[in-house]
Amino acid sequence: MMTDFYQKPNDSWWLHVTGKGLKDRKIPVSDEMLIALARYRRSRGLSPFPSRGEHEPLLTVARTRMTEDGDIDDDQALRSERAVREVVQKCFDASYKTMSKDKSLGENAMTDAESLREATVHWLRHTSISVDIKQRDPHHVRIDA
Repeated sequence: MMTDFYQKPNDSWWLHVTGKGLKDRKIPVSDEMLIALARYRRSRGLSPFPSRGEHEPLLTVARTRMTEDGDIDDDQALRSERAVREVVQKCFDASYKTMSKDKSLGENAMTDAESLREATVHWLRHTSISVDIKQRDPHHVRIDA
């Protein structure tokens, strides 16, 4: 849910996640992620940052689900790992198509585009860890990972 992002009294932002082994973790939110979150929320017609008690899903389904009674399901949250993986894969595929069509990007970008053809959610996790470890204490990166 959007409220899994929350602000502490010292103005730092955190994300509550449930990770491997169903372990709860609190992950610090970088300034870059906070900017992306605000942009994403505005694209959905929401205020830039979540407020306490907000009942808005973080990710929503792309199509309307129906209840067994034939009514529209009020809960449009995207919850399964598989569904999230499919959304991320569609983003990789769309990025590959866009980059591979834009010949003005140069040879390096074409190599990057090709790498997106093989990209997975797991690859994204490891890439983010590799970038993160260059900027943060390795102990904290290990805990967050």
